Amino acid sequence: MNTLDTVRGLIGRRHKISAQEMSTLLLSLLPTDLPERSTITGRGATGQLYVGGQWVTDPRCEAAATAQAWAELCTGITCVSVLPTSYYVGDELRVGLGVRHDEPGSMHPEQQAELMFVPASLGDLSYVRGKAARVLVVQS
Repeated sequence: MNTLDTVRGLIGRRHKISAQEMSTLLLSLLPTDLPERSTITGRGATGQLYVGGQWVTDPRCEAAATAQAWAELCTGITCVSVLPTSYYVGDELRVGLGVRHDEPGSMHPEQQAELMFVPASLGDLSYVRGKAARVLVVQS
């Protein structure tokens, strides 16, 4: 199932969602890889995940903590984009989904996300609609 099919299956045709629904969508798209494919995470010397200003000590909670941190970041003018990305697993180059934050005006002119979460406070969505196949407005 592709990204848009997953979105339609979980929220239908609605374009306004809650922060909890955003977290659920991210976990559905990247159930185990979300921490590794996110630009807001890092790992310490012991391998523990750091995200959202805290250390996650239980590996079973890493994906949920990362999804929650993304939902909390989607405020003001900060958008969250789910887009194709290349990454390495060992020496093997793979292509899959990645998650990163953006702001209108700072996006690459040719950027095309599969899915973009935008905060309700953003207002005019005309710019971001051209940057993603599907735009969802996250209400706090």
